[in-house]
Amino acid sequence: MSSRKSAAAAAAAGQGSSGGKRRGRPPKSQSAAMERPKSNFQYHLLKKPKYLCKDGGNGDSRFSTPSASRASSPQGSEESRPSTSRRSAPAKAPRSAKATKGRRSASGRGRGGNSRKSYTYHESEYHYGSDFGDDSDKSDAYDDSMRSASDSEDSLANESESDFSIQSFSVSTGVVCTKEPSPDPVWLQERNYPPLELPASSEDLLVPNSIVLKCTSIYEIIRRFRNLVRLSPFRLEDFAAAIMCEDQSPLMTEIHVMLLKAILREEDSQQTHFAPLDQKDSVNIALYLIDNITWPEVLRSYIESDPNLDQKVLEILTVNEYPFVSAEKRLTVLQFLTDQFLVTTTVRDDMLQEGPIHYDDHCRICHRLGDLLCCETCPAVFHLECVDPPLVDVPSEDWQCNLCKLHKVSGVMDCITAQEKQGMLCRQEMIGYDRHGRKYWFIGRRIFIETEDSSEVWYFSTVKQFEYLLSKLDPNDLEMHLCKELDERKDEIIKHMTLTETITNQQKGNKKSYIELD
Repeated sequence: MSSRKSAAAAAAAGQGSSGGKRRGRPPKSQSAAMERPKSNFQYHLLKKPKYLCKDGGNGDSRFSTPSASRASSPQGSEESRPSTSRRSAPAKAPRSAKATKGRRSASGRGRGGNSRKSYTYHESEYHYGSDFGDDSDKSDAYDDSMRSASDSEDSLANESESDFSIQSFSVSTGVVCTKEPSPDPVWLQERNYPPLELPASSEDLLVPNSIVLKCTSIYEIIRRFRNLVRLSPFRLEDFAAAIMCEDQSPLMTEIHVMLLKAILREEDSQQTHFAPLDQKDSVNIALYLIDNITWPEVLRSYIESDPNLDQKVLEILTVNEYPFVSAEKRLTVLQFLTDQFLVTTTVRDDMLQEGPIHYDDHCRICHRLGDLLCCETCPAVFHLECVDPPLVDVPSEDWQCNLCKLHKVSGVMDCITAQEKQGMLCRQEMIGYDRHGRKYWFIGRRIFIETEDSSEVWYFSTVKQFEYLLSKLDPNDLEMHLCKELDERKDEIIKHMTLTETITNQQKGNKKSYIELD
């Protein structure tokens, strides 16, 4: 308030003396410009800010850049400070002394003294920032922090990039905090250690080890977004068998058709046309009327409609009689479909949705509102009388709809983690590395190991193989972090591998399984 009153008083005094100036506009410094000749312009007023001065303001004068805007800036010379801050300093004191005295006068504001000089407005002077209150303390703190920042830059100039990457600078305190660098991995250290010989890989998935991880990645996408793809759950073993089957299996047909329909639903929501306007109706009918016989041709037409899509997939569909191709080519086409599916709006919304399930508003049977019973594993809701069989009271325990009961496939639904059920896990996380830099994964009830360049892959399906693998690792030095992660998830891994052996024994019949042969 004091600054606004003094500014108003000075403006009123200026108007009284001149008599012809407009209200609401700051007085101009025309009289001062007329008094001072242009040849004797006072460049000593054009001092650079404090944070650009080296050693507290005693830097080299050649680094100063005279500018007409410097003299009127609040961080310029002392003469350009607002008069309401009532700063004072000796006329011949050095710049560092001015900064010190300015801080003392800010703390001792209102007390008289012979060493302080009060500035007042003149008719021809206008000080920028005087209408915005007294922020002298803030500017001093800012100047000090920026000065310390410039000093720290000089001290960090001789540091290497690796040293600077582990340092953090705080502008408020001006302190450089040094963090300890993370140690180099074992395979990058110059030390001698015995090689780690892994046991022989399992062969129960029937897929060659060179493409088994690619097959697993496609399966995990379909399993994770099975509700969006609108496919019933199935096991990894069934998917691998369908990939290796030479004939056209119903599972492979349904996977291709439902992925293609999910992509076309996204194209329809984006109002994409696959042909000229005079032919779009006939082309759309051909695309959306997909059955078990026409889906390879519909897939070829979809990829051919856009030249920006993968032309390798178009070559597979054009040259060969798809799906009667090799397992590698089938996985290439499926990877293209899953990549197209992952960029749809429905997948993005599902990944952004965290927390509990968002249930429907209407009954799945009669499509009406009312008191609805919620399923514990899907967004479906039902009236009590619409459930088969009808219910009289709300069940006290967890209740599931008939479709979810039918989808309780052993080896799939009972292996979902708690994080994935809550919608917090969007992708698989790696367990760790061994001494040779090989990556360890736990996917599909199996331990997968791949080299850095993914040229070689191992996987283990039984509990005995897992225990034998643990005996090969060094839990004290070379694989300390890996063994710690495996030990934390040991109960879960053993439970899933035991389930794999149980399913194998149930499905093998009178023949010996690959696990028994191994």
